[in-house]
Amino acid sequence: MNKPVWPAPGRNLKVLILGVLVLAGCGRSDRAQLTGTVALDGRPVEGAMLNFVPTSLETGAGSALTDQRGRYRAVTSRTIHWIMPGTYQVEIYGPAAWAAEQGLPAPENAVRISGRYRGPDTELLVEVGPGRNTHHFELGGAQ
Repeated sequence: MNKPVWPAPGRNLKVLILGVLVLAGCGRSDRAQLTGTVALDGRPVEGAMLNFVPTSLETGAGSALTDQRGRYRAVTSRTIHWIMPGTYQVEIYGPAAWAAEQGLPAPENAVRISGRYRGPDTELLVEVGPGRNTHHFELGGAQ
């Protein structure tokens, strides 16, 4: 009868320790929390969609949605509430443009944000460092 081949007892412990060390080292210095506000002509913008597009291939994209007071928190996905440090182009879509992109009617009295803050030609850039970051976007030129 063949005996199962198991790794040597010491090897399992070494692999476990290595895994714990890798996980302990990962994620602390390569995570960033980005929060802030979006205002248009001095007034908070509710329901704006922000896309954080990395300027290098070393970081991933992020997104955010503003609340009633124009506050946002950038996330990578529904379950990952941080983004990678780096430089991002920031695209901001007002509720009217965001609804149009989704094929939905614009909300009543929806704020319209200038097209210069949307798409690949956006003039907005943000540098995100490790740890906590705050950036407020004060936009001008309501449409």
